[in-house]
Amino acid sequence: MDPMDADDHYLTCMVQSMGHIRQVARQGLSSLMESVAARDATLWNIYLVSRAARRISDERKKAHPEIDWEALAMLSRNIIGDPWSVDVGKVGEYVENQLPDLRERLQRVLVNWAK
Repeated sequence: MDPMDADDHYLTCMVQSMGHIRQVARQGLSSLMESVAARDATLWNIYLVSRAARRISDERKKAHPEIDWEALAMLSRNIIGDPWSVDVGKVGEYVENQLPDLRERLQRVLVNWAK
């Protein structure tokens, strides 16, 4: 696969995973506490965002310094940490306060790449 096509693929996956997280959050952040399925879906999608961010080419990352690619690559480690003792409050805070803006910025990057 062409590296630029791969970048498009991974960025699309990141935006989609963030969308899945937002769908769960619309059910209320209490769903993260009460529903194993909601919590697992959220944590899995955070992991996918993190993995995809690591695979974006350096060339594309340098073209968009407004995105903290390193923070995205470390997202699952920083937000989830130990998967056997996840701080659901920390996850909820991230989903509610940081994820929407970040997703919007990544969507703009994806549109710019398509030009």
